[in-house]
Amino acid sequence: MIAGCAVQTTHTEQADKVSSDKGLVLALAGITQFSYYPAYMSEEAINKCAAEHVTCIDDPIDQVTWHNALKQAMHPASLEDTDTTSDYEILIASHKRQMPSELADSGIFYRWFSDTSDLMSSVHSEITVQWRGFALDTYAISSAVTKQTDYQKLADSLVSRWLAHAANVGIFTREFLYSALKASNYRDNLHLPKQLGEFYLEDMQLYPDPFLGAIARYRHPIFSEALFDVSVSPIMKQLQHVDFGTFEQALNEEFFRAQNIATERQYTLVVDAPVSQIAASNGTGAYFAVHAVDEFGEPLYAATYVFRQEDKLVKFTSTFPHQVAMPIVEQALAEMRVPGESELMKELRSLF
Repeated sequence: MIAGCAVQTTHTEQADKVSSDKGLVLALAGITQFSYYPAYMSEEAINKCAAEHVTCIDDPIDQVTWHNALKQAMHPASLEDTDTTSDYEILIASHKRQMPSELADSGIFYRWFSDTSDLMSSVHSEITVQWRGFALDTYAISSAVTKQTDYQKLADSLVSRWLAHAANVGIFTREFLYSALKASNYRDNLHLPKQLGEFYLEDMQLYPDPFLGAIARYRHPIFSEALFDVSVSPIMKQLQHVDFGTFEQALNEEFFRAQNIATERQYTLVVDAPVSQIAASNGTGAYFAVHAVDEFGEPLYAATYVFRQEDKLVKFTSTFPHQVAMPIVEQALAEMRVPGESELMKELRSLF
């Protein structure tokens, strides 16, 4: 199954420090929405009830109470209805564990307590984070309860403690997501030259979707509008089927995007080079080049190239004429190294 690609980690509560700004945990990671679903306790937790001869009652904290706790704690991220699809899903299960009735009724505790019905009672919860159905992390947390327990306050406290764990582990970071899914490690294994011609490497970022990979930007030290971007993503098909059509499809998407932008801004789009095959010293790829003319007659250039390295689609995009861009593309192809095929893509391609 595809879910086998993900490495789900299970944690029990440690000394996690509660964040003073709980919503910041999500905001810093760029998570704007999530979904919540009730779940069942794990088989391990259920078996523990039987092994320890305790009575376990499901859902002492109901769905509405968890929903309220999450909605408040996760702000400014929005809590979507279950009918709305969100990349990140939070599944929560809980049960209440009570002392065996024969022990509570044995009279042992009557010397100190007149009512033993809530002695040694505790709520055990499991909070699981999923990304598009892939389980990433499960956090097990417990809290003692009595008849006087306010379950809304308890849910608020448990969610707060879980968020502290999420912040410490970095569950909502892109690095955690890529690692948990066994996607390519672009941080360590994507090697890019610091300099391409006169352009310097400004930054490299991961996309929020591992199937989109990473993007790096090069800037010119003098001409601020001269940009050269390099994006690397896994090819979403069997590698033996990669051909010019694969490149053509990727470029057509870029070309239509350029057309739409030109139309929205009321620019005239001129095709300098249609989607065509191109040979470089390090392989054969495809490219197209256009420029748009604004109302003042100033040209705005764009050239896009795609090539294959390993199992990755490497795309170069420039904001200057393709005649100037091609030598930079040649240098980039010669000097860059991309990660090899990831465990995630190996398993997915076996299903294509």
